[in-house]
Amino acid sequence: MDNKIIETTERLQEAHGLIAKYVEMQSLSFEEKKRLLEIYRSIKDTNAIIEYAEIAAHDSMEQLYADAKGLLQVAQQIADLFETSSAAIATFDTKNDCELYLKQFVDARKKAEEEAQKVWEEYKPLNNRLDQWGFSHGYDDEEGFRALEKECDAVKERYDILHAEAYRLSGVWRKEVSKVSGLMYFDISLLNILSVRLATIAKSIISDIEGLKKQGSV
Repeated sequence: MDNKIIETTERLQEAHGLIAKYVEMQSLSFEEKKRLLEIYRSIKDTNAIIEYAEIAAHDSMEQLYADAKGLLQVAQQIADLFETSSAAIATFDTKNDCELYLKQFVDARKKAEEEAQKVWEEYKPLNNRLDQWGFSHGYDDEEGFRALEKECDAVKERYDILHAEAYRLSGVWRKEVSKVSGLMYFDISLLNILSVRLATIAKSIISDIEGLKKQGSV
């Protein structure tokens, strides 16, 4: 069985390092901000800690005690960092990073749409002329009709290719929006709330074990 407490402690240590870096530099890379969200998502299920502790208590109480102490220490460090650096952390933002990241996909989609629209505008009058050929030229100029039809088909083929590419790029853009939507609205204070909750759980584990030790049950 994986040691949920040690895993959580290690990820909290990583989160603490990233938050401390932000406090010092007032900046994190896009990937580092994504990592903070990944860490939060990976350890937000605090019930998993409680369930693990209940099982681990039967295997090695001393190991559980040491692990809980380590978790408490790191969780408290994060809580303290939020308290002492609240003004700096309050400037933490992910929306602008996400919008900047998505800009490349927005621009590619728009360019493809504009190119397709330009060819469509070229195609429309040709198609109209083709539809009106009998009225404007009669039906005797078969060669002229076929030449116009060929030109019209060629432009339509170009449009279909460009339109398909625009549609594909629109799908790429939508997928990227979906991928970063969680980060775009990520509130870093959730890590503070989680750390406080984990500290409370760690204290409870420690207290229970110390109580058993006093009773001579361990």
